[in-house]
Amino acid sequence: MSTGTLETVGPMSTDSVLAAIFENSDNPSAFLAANSGNSHFTHPAAPGVIAYRTVGRHLVQFGGPFAPAAHRAQLLRRFGEFAAAGGRRVVAVQLQSSDTDTYAAAGYTVNQIGASYAVDLAEFTLRGSKFVKLRNKISVWDDLSTVYMAAQVLGYDKPDPSAIYNLNDQQLANVKKKLLELKPNIRKMWTQGGELTNLFENHEVVAAMGWPLMTNQLRSKNFPIGETIPKENTTGWIDHLMITSASRNKDLAEQFLEYMIQAKTQKAVCDVTGYTPANGTAGELMTGEQRKALHLDDVENYQKHIYFWQNVPRRAKYNEIWNEVKASQ
Repeated sequence: MSTGTLETVGPMSTDSVLAAIFENSDNPSAFLAANSGNSHFTHPAAPGVIAYRTVGRHLVQFGGPFAPAAHRAQLLRRFGEFAAAGGRRVVAVQLQSSDTDTYAAAGYTVNQIGASYAVDLAEFTLRGSKFVKLRNKISVWDDLSTVYMAAQVLGYDKPDPSAIYNLNDQQLANVKKKLLELKPNIRKMWTQGGELTNLFENHEVVAAMGWPLMTNQLRSKNFPIGETIPKENTTGWIDHLMITSASRNKDLAEQFLEYMIQAKTQKAVCDVTGYTPANGTAGELMTGEQRKALHLDDVENYQKHIYFWQNVPRRAKYNEIWNEVKASQ
């Protein structure tokens, strides 16, 4: 571990780096500091750590000083002295806007590298455009609901939303054409929820079709994420717990169902999944912020924007269209 001289440069343990990050940073790129091959600088006069790599005559620093706010400037100054003592210069990347004043005050030149993507959720739409800023930055679900989405973009849900589950051959051909037009925007078609959270955490995508579960998982990691229903509305489903007629333990199954629909159980499920509870009184056990996030303050209006899945009589044809889209280059 570095203590202020070039002779003692070396890696910290991953646990030590992660501890410093968790305590002192909300930078979504902070995971770079824990990469293998990094060196780490610390100084007894300032708590925290700086992660970097030596590249020629430069020390390339990742993510700013991971230190208490009151000590960041001092740790940065000590790191600059450390670099100068070895005849090297500091280059810092993956900084947040809150870091730039600290670096500017220390005499660094601050410039933007590349571009940062952001989506205005209030104005978000599923429609593409001729010049797309988010090319290769979108992810969609590998599911027929993506076909439904394209049908909504084409307006086939007007005036009857159920029409998107009963498309004719010409409409399906148009859906395929629209999906092929949108495909250059798609980074990956995800199949498991964990894939999508990884895509966001690795900064491979900036917008996606997803579920509240993924949003909740990302928020639990302090990842900056939001969710919205596009102007074209969305589709969705309701999960059911049922007892089959052949069940040999109906009494036990009924006890389980009774337990699952209790307000406290539903609240616990919501805490993990971010899904709307089946028991409305579960909202009484939540904070106002959680009730708002689950749209319990406006359930009726919220559900007007969701077209719940219906039986698709021509499912085989829908699957054929979707598979052709996926197979296209």
